[in-house]
Amino acid sequence: MWTSPTAGSVAQRRSRGPATAVAGGLSVALARAIRAMEPDRKNPASKEWTRTIRVFELLL
Repeated sequence: MWTSPTAGSVAQRRSRGPATAVAGGLSVALARAIRAMEPDRKNPASKEWTRTIRVFELLL
């Protein structure tokens, strides 16, 4: 079945919208979590990120 290029791109934008919003929200939440767990760190190292991601995964 043939669809016009504009119809396909509109469908792609609609399907990516919610996923993009969820991914963006999770990124912000992760950044806030690391700030809460390591408030004095300006540039968290791998150790801090790993710890924060483990806690974050438990919450999800």
